[in-house]
Amino acid sequence: MTSQPPPRAPGYRGTLPPRTDRLAVPWVITVVAVFLLVFVLAFAGVPSKFFPTSSVTPGASGVPSGSPAASPS
Repeated sequence: MTSQPPPRAPGYRGTLPPRTDRLAVPWVITVVAVFLLVFVLAFAGVPSKFFPTSSVTPGASGVPSGSPAASPS
């Protein structure tokens, strides 16, 4: 008689981590928390509160400057 090979687990070997993977749950929780934190902080406007953007050009004022107007030549 021929010897029968031992029964194998279903699926491809080595494609997925085992069910006893202790690092999977903390990593998934960390990634989801960072993803949600990005949206929460953006909604709260946190970066612009700590580092306000400066205006590139000064705002126009209603008072004319004291420099003389250029005369046409």
